[in-house]
Amino acid sequence: SVSATVLTYDNVAGLNGASVSFNSLLFEHFWTNASTRCRYHDGTPTADTACQTLANLCVLTQYDFNSEACALYLDLQSVRQERHAWGAKDDLPWLIYSEPEIRSDSELLTQLDFSNRGSTTRRKLELRIAAYTLNGTFLGIEPL
Repeated sequence: SVSATVLTYDNVAGLNGASVSFNSLLFEHFWTNASTRCRYHDGTPTADTACQTLANLCVLTQYDFNSEACALYLDLQSVRQERHAWGAKDDLPWLIYSEPEIRSDSELLTQLDFSNRGSTTRRKLELRIAAYTLNGTFLGIEPL
């Protein structure tokens, strides 16, 4: 669809808060394959990559849920099976977190303490991220 490849960014700095719309060659390149392969997911790694691409396109719209990429993502999220009670769905990257439910889940048994009381040893929490290319190829787990 033509509108799937048109991006609009509102309140653009340097343009006195004006909106900017443009046809994205990147969206033209990725949209058809990502939207179709993810919608009709066949359980293959290629379909997984397409769903990651679709999620990346939604992120590039700055989570504009009126964009075609995010609207399709939300539509698929509404019909896919839940992976767990926190909101992740089968065959979709987890973009939307239901934070209050996660923080109050009594089944989470891990407790973390970031205080340094009574210790002379400095401790660091090393954060890691799952890294993907724009086309959805998994690169690995990397330090943040």
